[in-house]
Amino acid sequence: MFKISTIYLDPDLHHAGVQHGSVNRGEMDAAGIVALLEKFSSIDAMEMLDMDPQIIAAGRNCKLIIRTNRKKLFVYNAENMNESAVEMTPAEIVQKLDNIKLAPAAEEVEQSRAAPAPAPSRPGVGYALLAFALLVNVYTVYSMLSKPPQIDDKSDVVYVASAHDMARTQQAVAGTYATGSGKGNRVLIINADGSLQYNEIGAPGNPLPWTGTYRIGSRHQNSCLSVDGGSVIDVVDSNTVIYYRDTFHRVK
Repeated sequence: MFKISTIYLDPDLHHAGVQHGSVNRGEMDAAGIVALLEKFSSIDAMEMLDMDPQIIAAGRNCKLIIRTNRKKLFVYNAENMNESAVEMTPAEIVQKLDNIKLAPAAEEVEQSRAAPAPAPSRPGVGYALLAFALLVNVYTVYSMLSKPPQIDDKSDVVYVASAHDMARTQQAVAGTYATGSGKGNRVLIINADGSLQYNEIGAPGNPLPWTGTYRIGSRHQNSCLSVDGGSVIDVVDSNTVIYYRDTFHRVK
């Protein structure tokens, strides 16, 4: 039996929503967890744009945080969030919780058996590698000298000093913006309290959204948001902003 809790998921795991909060679902057996995870992975991705629903499962000697993206499940070590997420099937997650070491895939075993022994080094190979390294160095220097101006340059930003004007602009730009709805598109959530979130739909490993803060300013006679530790969000109109040369349209 494994202890299960959920965050931002309805009782039947058909929908996600912040109103559902954190729920302790008690203990479940392996079959119950598999059914739970299959329901979880089928939730519409558009329901999860503004939140991070997850399942927390505690098993033998491990505690896992499970997230989903585009019908896939990504597993994090709850005791060390610095570890990268691992994509797993429901059955593999149960094995992990039960402290059963997963066997290597058959094709990986065959590849390791069939892999030839390293060929002995030869002078010709060494010279070729040296020439390749020189070419890479030349290209790197050229790229550094010819790259465009820094996108994070804020020298032309004039910051707003009036608290009233700052609050008015924050209220006007607050909302959720996206470059699109498919995998690889970016989502930008601007909050009226001066904070924001930035993430990519379907990013490998389903990483947590980048969170930060911003300051109200203007440049080229248009309002802008200077992101602390980032670039500048240019406000085109009430429904459009530009960030890192990507155009975001308001979706909420």
